[in-house]
Amino acid sequence: MTTVEELKASVRDANRIAEEGNATLRSAASDAAQASGLAAQVLHDSQHPEVTDALAALADVERETELTARRFAAAVGHANAYLARLG
Repeated sequence: MTTVEELKASVRDANRIAEEGNATLRSAASDAAQASGLAAQVLHDSQHPEVTDALAALADVERETELTARRFAAAVGHANAYLARLG
């Protein structure tokens, strides 16, 4: 049977892993934002459908990574609240 202390240790481990995942995601998001900015500079006057689609996809990546990072942070926050209730 799992003790409360073992449960708390598992939640802390999960939080650490989630925070590491969030840091990795934020790093990837930073790289994607840089790529998006460079692409926008290089291709700013292009009306080619493939270019506009690619720029839109890069913008989607930025938006989705931010939403996912918020989900990571919310999960850690909820887990911390649970830990606080456990005492």
